[in-house]
Amino acid sequence: MVEDDRLEFKLPDFELDDDAGVCPKCLGAGVIVEDEDGVPRARACDCQRAGATRRLVNALGIPPRYRECSLDNFDIVPGFTDVSVIRAKRIAQSFVDNYPAVDAGLLFMGAPGLGKTHLAAGIVRALVEQKGVNCRWCDFSDLLAEVKKRYAGSTFDEYAILEPLVAAEILLVDDLGSMKIRDWTLDLLSYVINQRYVNRRILIATTNYLDEPPNETKEIYGKIGARNETLAEQIGDRLRSRLLEVCKTVLIQGKDFRKEQRQTGILRNL
Repeated sequence: MVEDDRLEFKLPDFELDDDAGVCPKCLGAGVIVEDEDGVPRARACDCQRAGATRRLVNALGIPPRYRECSLDNFDIVPGFTDVSVIRAKRIAQSFVDNYPAVDAGLLFMGAPGLGKTHLAAGIVRALVEQKGVNCRWCDFSDLLAEVKKRYAGSTFDEYAILEPLVAAEILLVDDLGSMKIRDWTLDLLSYVINQRYVNRRILIATTNYLDEPPNETKEIYGKIGARNETLAEQIGDRLRSRLLEVCKTVLIQGKDFRKEQRQTGILRNL
């Protein structure tokens, strides 16, 4: 007769302090043991994935204004929303659903106030939260301002700033062309895009500039700045050509939704 020499003991009952920030499932161990067909098996607790997702969201660098943007809360207003906006949302959702089985990034192109940044932010949020993808947000004008500030202060390795943009699995460049590129900044941006191209890393971008602004939009663009210039004039022909290789252009047209929203809110309060 074989004696069972396993030790059995009972832990005293205790209450978990809700304010302690400890997972009630694994008690902070990060691992839980579950019975599978009579065999105890350890697996990572759900809190580990939640923690990893939270770290990825924080590292994404999304500005506060866009942190709550998602594809689910992107408004489609019947009778107001242009069909190109509806198509752009469908493309954005398809990109998330199919990733990583995608062969190119996306360039959302159109006048201000059409939801380009909302869609781009919704894509990277969904990829981080649903698929654990390492994404990085980069505001074009902020990047150039940071480089200029560093140059003015002292000598520095500009590529140290660019490396996180090169290394991210997906890079989102918002407001591309918002500042006209000079020779020194063109080299930096070309480096980022070319490195991502040769390493097959996805780029998502937004821009208020078109390739060939239609005549009917020139008046609208003229009132808000030199938007009647083309994207190629802002970032250079060579860089625009490279973007055609790495991104599917998604042209969005229609009325400025932000302007309509603001005016509706103002009138409602009068």
